[in-house]
Amino acid sequence: MANLIFEIGFGLTVAGLLVAFAAIILMIASGKRGERQVRGGGILLIGPIPIIFGTDNQSVKMLVLLVIASVCMIALLMVLPYWLR
Repeated sequence: MANLIFEIGFGLTVAGLLVAFAAIILMIASGKRGERQVRGGGILLIGPIPIIFGTDNQSVKMLVLLVIASVCMIALLMVLPYWLR
């Protein structure tokens, strides 16, 4: 059973790396076609404290919603085992 869980985790990690690599290649290829405006942002979640940064207001608003959903999901997953007893 532990071997299966390891293989699934390893496969998902490799798949994530391949998707990230493909995204970088596509971004480089689309950048050579012409001038494009780059927008983006990021979240650094240290415990319950989120640090959100972005290049524009729309990106930051989307990241705030993502942080709220993530923190709610984490809280639910932490409390769920106690509810199922």
